[in-house]
This record gives sequence, C-alpha cells and structure tokens, in this order.
Amino acid sequence: MLIIKSVQSRIAKKLKLKKNYKILSFNGEVAEDFLDYIYFDSKDNFLMEIENEKGNKSTLQINKNCDETLGLSFYNDNLEIKRCKNNCIFCFVKQLPANMRDSLYIKDDDWRMSFLYGNFVTLTNLTKEEKNKIIRRKISPLYISVHSMNLEVRKSVLGINKNCDIKPLLKEFHENNIKMHCQIVVCPGINDGNDLQNSLNELYMLRPEVESIAIVPVGLSKFRKNLPYIKPVDKQSAKDIIELVDKFNNHIGFKFACIADELYLKAEVPIPKESDYGDYPQLENGVGMLRLFESQFNDEYECDNFNPQKRRVLVVTGTSAFEFINKLCDKIRKRFEIDIICKEIINNFFGDSVTVSGLLTGKDILEQTKNLTADEILLPENCLKDNEIFLDDITLNEFKKIKNCKVTVTENNGADFLRKVIGDC
Repeated sequence: MLIIKSVQSRIAKKLKLKKNYKILSFNGEVAEDFLDYIYFDSKDNFLMEIENEKGNKSTLQINKNCDETLGLSFYNDNLEIKRCKNNCIFCFVKQLPANMRDSLYIKDDDWRMSFLYGNFVTLTNLTKEEKNKIIRRKISPLYISVHSMNLEVRKSVLGINKNCDIKPLLKEFHENNIKMHCQIVVCPGINDGNDLQNSLNELYMLRPEVESIAIVPVGLSKFRKNLPYIKPVDKQSAKDIIELVDKFNNHIGFKFACIADELYLKAEVPIPKESDYGDYPQLENGVGMLRLFESQFNDEYECDNFNPQKRRVLVVTGTSAFEFINKLCDKIRKRFEIDIICKEIINNFFGDSVTVSGLLTGKDILEQTKNLTADEILLPENCLKDNEIFLDDITLNEFKKIKNCKVTVTENNGADFLRKVIGDC
C-alpha cells in the first residue's frame, strides 16, 4: 500500500486523486512498494485500486500515453533497505574506524536500490519471489557485483560458505532479457589473472543482456583489524590487469570490459580516448570519469565568453587525481592571470593507500592547508555528503569558519570546475 503525498499531473487531478489517498493494487496485484508504481506508471493503461480518507474503495481505469506520468509522490515508498549478509574481504564498511555517524555503517545489498540508483549488489539475498518479479516486470538495468564467475573464488571474496553461484541467475536474466551492468573488484592473487580472464569470457557469453563490465581495483584502508590480508594493487599489478583486459577487448573487437580510471593512474598509463567509453555506462564506478571531465573542461575552455576574477585560488584534490587536476590548472594559468595552488591531500584518516578525493576528510584538508592562504578554496563535491558534511562529521559551515575565506564546492564536471577556478560562475 502506498499513501499519496502530492498530486502533480493533470491526469491524476482529472482522476480526482488526492493527498492521503491510498493505492492498494495495480491490475489486481498488491501495491507493495514504489517500484510497483514506477512499473505501472510507465504503461498506457492499467487498473488502480484506491482508498480515500473515509475508507471507501474504488477501482480506476488509467488510460494515458506511456510517456506520460501520473506525477504522484508518496509518504512511504515501502523500500526498507535489505541489509548485506555477506562478509566481503574488502568491505569498506568494515574498514571504517569506530564512532563515525551511524549511516556510514549501513551495508545494503538491495536489488531495488540497484535498479533505482545504480547501486552494485551481489544478489546473494535475492529470494525466488523477487527474482520472478524482476523477470515478470522486466526490471532493468541491474548493477551486479560479480567479482568472479568461479564459485569457490566468489565465496572466498564474499566471505560466505553458502552457495552463491552467480552463473545460473545471470543466465536466467540473460534468457529473459534483463539488462545488466557488472563489476569485478580485483584483489591481486585472488581473482585476477586466469580467474579474471575466465570471468570475462563467461560474462561475454551473456551479451547483449550484460552490457558492460567494470574492472575496479580493491580499496584498502588502514583499519583492517581482524580482516584477511589483501595485497594492494600496485603499479605492476595495475599494468598486468590493464594488459589482460585490453587483450580481451582487442580479441572480441570492442570495449566490453571497462577499466576504472584509478587503475590507469596507479599503472601510470594514459587514460584512453573519449570514443573508447561510448555512452559512459559505468561512469559512477569511476570508469571514464577523468576523460569526461577533461572533455567538458576543454569544450568550455574554447569559449570566448569569460569574465575571470584576478585572485588566489586553492584547489583541493586527492593523491590519485593530483597530476591530472594540476595539468588542467596549468592550462588555466597560461591563459588567465590567476594564482592557483593545486594541493594534493594525503589521506591520513584512512591511510595513504586511499587516494581518491571522495574519501577525503575535513580534518585532513584543514591540517594540510593550514599554512596556505587563498581568497577562495575549491572543494570537490564527492568529499561531502549533500554538499554539507565530510566523512569525519566536520560540516562545510564549520570548515568555512575555520578557514575564514570563501569556500566553493565544485561539481564533478570539467566545465563547472573551469568556471569556478577563474571565478566566472
């Protein structure tokens, strides 16, 4: 059952749907959650059983164009998060220190969040009923953490003893035209080399439903007490992974397996050209993010309509992207009279093996910039939750008070970055 919070569309108002009305079913099927609404709202005709505030029930015949929406929002989505029951050897939640905010310790493994928000899930807690619903409703794409197509290797990576063979499920989704994007988090000596090759080969056989595979390096923090030892991805192992994946892609004749930017940075290998990324299917997984950022930057750089502000700017970035960001800053310096300090922040909070800007903390940035003065500080948006708070619970307002200067958050967009560096935004 869904309870209507607001009615936005002309269609819904014509049907006299109102706030606080309850949706009981669609085409005779119980309205379990928000996904049911999304599914039927995409259709041109269906039945919807409702109950008004007085408890009176009625059934409405919905007739509309499939690209039209009822425009309803709800008080409840009935999407209570399904928690992860795995014990992954690289689980970052278990690599967090104690006493951080509660929300950071939530481990979700919910296929509905995968569909709605692109979260990667292992599907080890998927029930038969849920699987049938996905197939019946054609709910896709799904974002799936495969890690290995070998059962024993997958069990070791997920840290579980139960049967977690992903092959039959992926095959069934393939046979029922469920679109999938997969990821393999590579742990050297565990699921790289021959195992990675085998996984790529088997996933290729599930095309076109498996649309892409992201190859991502394992992330390790310094808080790995009582966790299995994992060899970090270093320069040589990153090169080996890239060589294997490139060889595979060259053999099949197109870019099916995508390599995360971080692997290129670790291997000190140039990031591929823009055409290699297609429509960037795994952008949120860090695949092609830097190439798209640079492309956006260069397109904006060609613009003649600039009003730069002469001042001193401090640009903050993580270790892995420092050289990349600094090169863009050099390009700005050559054209505009702007004093730019590009500051690489070492992650002391999680450990210096954590190099991405999305895991930088307020404390590390404050400590490592305390002797640097600027008229404005630029922070990457991915180091803040909702542009308000760092991982270590320092708020953006607290940060601004301590630095006592203008602080601006830059979007993960090269054009926005350029405009904010030159002060023309």
